[in-house]
Amino acid sequence: QRDFPCIYVYLYSIYISVKMTQARSEVKDLQREFQAEKEDLLDIIREQGKQIKILSLVVDSFIPEEERGSIEQHCAMDPASGEWSVAFPRLTGKALRGPAALA
Repeated sequence: QRDFPCIYVYLYSIYISVKMTQARSEVKDLQREFQAEKEDLLDIIREQGKQIKILSLVVDSFIPEEERGSIEQHCAMDPASGEWSVAFPRLTGKALRGPAALA
């Protein structure tokens, strides 16, 4: 009967050791997932940075500086779709050229 408390303590310490090992393994798995997600987000940021540079080059090359402010004043972002819209789409170059200009 004297050995019972020692065995109980020994078994409990094994149980705690197993639980700690499981917890450490789970923490490592979560850290790997977090690192992979972080790298994916950084790749997306880099790609979007490249796209912004290309679009800025196009805008700088084809739209005069004095016209940019006027264009920005007539544009608005639709929060629902996340898309930009022009206040007077019928006056845009695409609408003025029409389908015949594309043929």
